[in-house]
Amino acid sequence: IYSLYRHKNFSTAKFILSCATLKDKKYELIMQIIEYDSGNFSRSLLFCTKTYTSLFYEALACYKLKEYNKAISALDKILEKKYVIEPVYESKLNELVLQLKIELVYELLGDVYKEMCDIKKASKMYKNAFEENFYLKNSYFNLQKSKQESFTYPEKKYTPSLNLAKFYGGDFDDIVQNDLNKKIDIPYANLELKENNVSNLVDSQFKNLEDKFWVSETSLIENDSGNLSNIQTQLFFEDLKRSESKMNQECKIKDDFLVSPVENIIKNFYNDLQEYSENFLKYKSISPGFGTYFLKEYATFLAELGQTNEAIEIFDYILANEKIYEKRMDVYSSLLYKKRDKDKLANISRKSLRHYFDSSITWTVLGNYYSLNNNTRKALSCLEKSLYIKYNFYTVNLVGHEYIHKKEFERAKGYFYLSLLLEPDNYNALVGLGISHFHTQQPEAGLFYLKKAISLVPVNIFIRYILIKCTLKEEMYEECILALEDTFKIKGNKSKENRLITLCNHLLSCKREFNEYEEMIFIKIAELCLKLKLVKLAKEIISLVKSEDNSFKRVMMDISVEENRIKE
Repeated sequence: IYSLYRHKNFSTAKFILSCATLKDKKYELIMQIIEYDSGNFSRSLLFCTKTYTSLFYEALACYKLKEYNKAISALDKILEKKYVIEPVYESKLNELVLQLKIELVYELLGDVYKEMCDIKKASKMYKNAFEENFYLKNSYFNLQKSKQESFTYPEKKYTPSLNLAKFYGGDFDDIVQNDLNKKIDIPYANLELKENNVSNLVDSQFKNLEDKFWVSETSLIENDSGNLSNIQTQLFFEDLKRSESKMNQECKIKDDFLVSPVENIIKNFYNDLQEYSENFLKYKSISPGFGTYFLKEYATFLAELGQTNEAIEIFDYILANEKIYEKRMDVYSSLLYKKRDKDKLANISRKSLRHYFDSSITWTVLGNYYSLNNNTRKALSCLEKSLYIKYNFYTVNLVGHEYIHKKEFERAKGYFYLSLLLEPDNYNALVGLGISHFHTQQPEAGLFYLKKAISLVPVNIFIRYILIKCTLKEEMYEECILALEDTFKIKGNKSKENRLITLCNHLLSCKREFNEYEEMIFIKIAELCLKLKLVKLAKEIISLVKSEDNSFKRVMMDISVEENRIKE
């Protein structure tokens, strides 16, 4: 851990520490130090203890977060000697434990009071620090400045104040806009993205935004288990509900972790990633902490399979336990985008801004939020800023999809090709290329890319829905029926009409509940039936759909029109 810390490999160090913390809580102090040094000031506060080192790092984090009263409270405890003995480690980690330096406590107090514009107290603290140690030039210069200039401060750059009432109320638009107004150089100018440069995108249009984000606090542990896709999934996710017997089982699992060496726990972790569902309860019992690493990967795995509800439920569980969490929040926000859940997406945007303002994931989350609110230009600005902070294929995909929304399909293709260069087995980019080619009168190429995407994740029903939708729109009825047969595993060898009738009869005879994506496919099947003059069959298949959205209503209207025409 010490070697990883010295080499600034904070993510791996935190992974091992979360495992070590299962064995001994004394490692929480090291976790606090590493979270602070990696810039996660809010999260470092979750690991505070009562030692001198912990109190000093708590004050540093609160100072960075501009929570000055909390910083003063932590430093006062040091001055009053209300701290406990530091833990002892069997390694070089002892070097990370601070030795008591009262002059540094005074100097930090001086900095805090200076930020609060309390001239008298700041001068007193700097004086105490300088008397303890005359090497502290910061205290000396601040004392001289106080004599000569009476603490006249230069105008400071605006940074988001975490104590603003409107911030907690949900209006974070000013904070976002202030940061987007800064000029940046896009590092991939060879794609001719001049029009997409943040400085060009952010203009006067954004000064009078109507979407002001007045959003009520939404519980992040809500679930939609009542709308789960089938009995098997419903039974599996009943495990998320705590019962007395389940708690006893989890306690036993947790005890097994406590008696295992750290090396074995980590080796087993990598093996367990190969069998997600079988190990879900095992790692759920040690979340928050080490188990969360497994849960976030499992949620991402479910998202890739198209199991949106189940993935969201696990992410909600993670956030309910971890409180402050960043990893895979870009995936979570994309899932909320698919579910059109503005309240939850606004909540996660606000929390990300508060705790991870300079993270690329935060700006990806914001991009999804603005896109859901039909503000494509602002969404692109946020996504471009995310890429400027950290270049990754996932955000490149989202930029491509935004250009699809703008109907700029050639530009969208450029981003999806770039994403494939970054991550070759990237089904999302293949889906984007398929959609873009279908919209640019290249259906054969579109068909190729969508089929390639399906071959990577064959159980993802949503991709199959896109293929069915695109082929139906292009009147490629043979390909559409082939896609339907492949989706529901029904094969026919007769004419298009007879094969479609066989498929529909099979679906009508199924004694199970269908998920939302299957219902979306049923609407397309009904449209196909109308195209092939099978009006009665269209009416029967549409009866399987329970969600009466606009597409459903449009098809029902078309069916009524066809029925009236036949009667006439």
